[in-house]
Amino acid sequence: MSEIKLINLKTKKDLKTKKIEILDFSHDLFEVIKKSLGLTVLKQNFTFLDEKINYLLLDENKTITLLDFKKENFGQILGRSLYLVDLIRENLGKLKTYLSEDLKKEEILEIDFNPRIIVLGTNFTKYDHYAIKQINKEIDLIKCEVFDSNTLVLEKNYQSQNYLENGFPKSQLFNEIKEHLLMLGDEIVIKEFPHYVAIRRIANFAYLYYDEALVLRVLVDGKYKTKAIKNSKDLETALKLLEEAYA
Repeated sequence: MSEIKLINLKTKKDLKTKKIEILDFSHDLFEVIKKSLGLTVLKQNFTFLDEKINYLLLDENKTITLLDFKKENFGQILGRSLYLVDLIRENLGKLKTYLSEDLKKEEILEIDFNPRIIVLGTNFTKYDHYAIKQINKEIDLIKCEVFDSNTLVLEKNYQSQNYLENGFPKSQLFNEIKEHLLMLGDEIVIKEFPHYVAIRRIANFAYLYYDEALVLRVLVDGKYKTKAIKNSKDLETALKLLEEAYA
């Protein structure tokens, strides 16, 4: 698996990495990771059907998200999250009723209740990749390291790919964009919803949707740019914007 080294240019020495344990997963560290991954807290420190859940999160696409941790290099890839995902799916009515204590009906209707799992760890192996291929759930593996106690590095390691089709209208222009994105990097996830497509690495950086024509909305240098794609010339411009956003 890939290895990250950070080197201090002044001292020319490697920055020391600190192993992240669940017990010392501080509030400040959680806040930084949450923001970097585009997550918001829906509920925290609560009990649902006798199961304690530390964080029930929403990602940028309003998908229910659970955080899990690979504790050691040779530890299990997933802890309780697989069980919690099935618990949520099998008891959606009860969960929605529970959430209605804090959320309006309109807010609950916006939520995608097909849970996503993000696994944080300092190292993942080919066996971890193989394991999640066998599981029909949306799972991201994120390498997470702290250097010299003040520098956090997050690296997309792997993600499942068998959940992405969800009824977004296809066209030749869309297919060419999708093919180009997959050539840019294998860490890119293209997640389809009925009315839009979200494109992410660690967090979303672009969207596709229809407004008379196919439209790309992409984050470049901290600002979103929008491009309608009606022909091959528009497509060329859109692909360049995606390359800028990816760089």
